[in-house]
Amino acid sequence: MDRVEGFLPTCITEAAQKIPSLTPRQQEVIVLLAKGYSNRRMAVTMGIAESTVKQYVTEIMKFLQLESRVQIALAGYINSHGHAGTRADEP
Repeated sequence: MDRVEGFLPTCITEAAQKIPSLTPRQQEVIVLLAKGYSNRRMAVTMGIAESTVKQYVTEIMKFLQLESRVQIALAGYINSHGHAGTRADEP
């Protein structure tokens, strides 16, 4: 993984280090997003409204200073594999 991290934009590796500062629900959204879940599927899985999922994704993007769901997923992957700070717990 270290070889891959060298090819990622710095913003993604820096974002991965910020993930532990997010709420547990926001971290859960990142885990599900990284698994490829749609907003609707995340909402059903989490037992919340789809609009709430959209709000979480927007807040996560803003906090991590990222521009896309793909970037969030990459940051989540890096974080969950222990290469950029503390791991986010999977639900």
